Amino acid sequence: MQVSDAMIGREGQVYGRGRLSFLGMDQVTAEATTIKVAGNESSAQFFTAAPSDRDQRSGYLTSDRQGATVRLPVGVGSLIGRVVKYAGSAPLAVAVDAPGGVRLPGGGFEHGASDWRIAVTAVADDAAVDPGAVRIDLSAALRPHPADSGPRSEWPSDVADSRLSLECTLDPATRALAYGSMSTTLYGDAPGEAPQRTTRTTAASMRLAATPVGADGGLFARTDDGRLVSVIYFLSTFTFCAPFRETRSSTGFVEGREDPVRVSLRGVDLERVRDLLTMSRHAVVELVSDDVGSVQYTRDNSDGPGDRDVAVQARLAFDLRDDGLRLEYLVRPRENASLSGAFTLPWEILILGRWTGRYGRSRVLAGGA
Repeated sequence: MQVSDAMIGREGQVYGRGRLSFLGMDQVTAEATTIKVAGNESSAQFFTAAPSDRDQRSGYLTSDRQGATVRLPVGVGSLIGRVVKYAGSAPLAVAVDAPGGVRLPGGGFEHGASDWRIAVTAVADDAAVDPGAVRIDLSAALRPHPADSGPRSEWPSDVADSRLSLECTLDPATRALAYGSMSTTLYGDAPGEAPQRTTRTTAASMRLAATPVGADGGLFARTDDGRLVSVIYFLSTFTFCAPFRETRSSTGFVEGREDPVRVSLRGVDLERVRDLLTMSRHAVVELVSDDVGSVQYTRDNSDGPGDRDVAVQARLAFDLRDDGLRLEYLVRPRENASLSGAFTLPWEILILGRWTGRYGRSRVLAGGA
């Protein structure tokens, strides 16, 4: 499976193969060969019947019409999201009688749904069919829950015994891009090769196949000279490594390199940066203290941690541009020479809305300040 096979929309929408149908109900039916899955990087809370096509130029999926949307009970989406991200958590079986909802095409209030039965299974990486995929099967009764006090549209009187049924399969390429998942099916069976030329894209010319993502879901930025930088954000710690020459496996995923030079900075609130960049295209983060992070110069080994230095000052200048989110950095370690440089997270990464947050691509396309 290739990067270009991922079922991702141009604005970061996530799709799976599947079908949504209403059993025993002639008046309303909704079926599709693709299901749009919405939530965030760690949850899958909404499922919408949305027939889609793949744009031949960009590789992204497009959908010009939508059917019914299913909203799961509070908390259930996080349980599903965990299995989608970490297939080893499967199987998951949930039976809960709690308030949920269905919004039908044409507007109006939600219809109530209850008596949820959900099963999430992971397909083995060596399976003959759908290797590395996660399958979601759920059903619910077409009746409101007694505890549901919100405004609701009434189901037709003849659906008392009817249920909705949804099937959705998320393939490993989609899971890697949207949820940071890992599957051995995405690793190439041949040595990695450097692209013949660096693919540089803009907000208007994104290419799904150009997305710099690893088979383990890792994200990469690009330097001005075309090299890649591994970038990680976890619990307000922002980490990036020394640039390396881009290589991609036969599946199109980046083959990352464990470079010994690694900068980790604590207290970097990327959500706040994103908020600032909704008002301006520029934001600066200054960190100054006895210990704002670390610079690692050699790899850890069996004898202990590698050679490190404490970072005492850092300046991060973010600039939202036509080619993505550019970061210029200056890091001052306590004992060693300062480190400086720049790299850009392309729009193919930003639209995924993982730890980067979602950025205003439409504003950039419109030329807004």
